[in-house]
Amino acid sequence: MNCCTIDWFKAWPKDALEAVASKFLKEIDLEDAVRERLMLICQQFHSSVSDASERFLAEQGRFNYVTPTSYLELLSTFNTLLTNKRAEAGRLLRTNTR
Repeated sequence: MNCCTIDWFKAWPKDALEAVASKFLKEIDLEDAVRERLMLICQQFHSSVSDASERFLAEQGRFNYVTPTSYLELLSTFNTLLTNKRAEAGRLLRTNTR
């Protein structure tokens, strides 16, 4: 294949996005109600970026690819940020109680 582009990325349906978020967030120490809301928020983030990318293409003629990998990166970044902020809060709490 020479000078050919294949679009391997199909949009995930909303229920698939929620299922992936559910599995990913299951491993994080969260209250069930918080986990449920985060699932919906993550799905909404991804869907809204995808919608904005379509508008960007229509208005500007430029592509912004939103792939399943983008969604997995969103979930991974959330986990990293939450872990770091919890550690920082723990350090501050220990420092202030001395």
